[in-house]
Amino acid sequence: MAVLYNMEPFEVLKILYGERTDGIPEEDFERNKLERGIDVPQSVKRFLENYAYLSVNQQSYIKLIHPNIMTPYIFTDFDGTKLPLVCIGRTGEFKAAVCEGNVADPAVFLIKTAGGPVEITLSNTSVFELIKGNLFSVFAKMRRAIIAEEPQQAVSLLREFDVDLDEIEKCSERSGKFLFCFNEEKQTFIVADLSSGELSRFLFVTDENFINK
Repeated sequence: MAVLYNMEPFEVLKILYGERTDGIPEEDFERNKLERGIDVPQSVKRFLENYAYLSVNQQSYIKLIHPNIMTPYIFTDFDGTKLPLVCIGRTGEFKAAVCEGNVADPAVFLIKTAGGPVEITLSNTSVFELIKGNLFSVFAKMRRAIIAEEPQQAVSLLREFDVDLDEIEKCSERSGKFLFCFNEEKQTFIVADLSSGELSRFLFVTDENFINK
């Protein structure tokens, strides 16, 4: 048994839900592609096919939507290049969109349509980061979650769960806004929150579902 560092979101989802899935049938994506020209990136399709109706999408900051209500947009770059986008989710007054096509981890564009002309801007996040942010929200609400913002408490808990802080800091250079780790022996997730641009807090969560799948 070991500690897994800097996990990809689908690795985290597999441990969180085990074999449980509840999502949108593949036929719905194929129909929208054929009839409406909605070409959803594979990462978005994989997430929605497996987890659309589970807590990671239902209790999230940015909820990904059914392909039936996804809509196309065109983003014009500064050099005049036009990129076809498809709206994949919503958050507050903004819609989230990605470029069409099979990109592994596409960048997320934000679309504002209320109160004037449509405004489309490239965000500083990606689909994987979006899913990781939603996962953090789910973990933070779990019954046995511990959020450690005070350094002494964080260091003590990292030691308890055999997590190497030096490894965390090394991985944080390429992890994005959230860094997920998992202690296989103690069946505990350890999440480093870097959403402020620096390491600000840790989340520790052990759940009977991780152990009793």
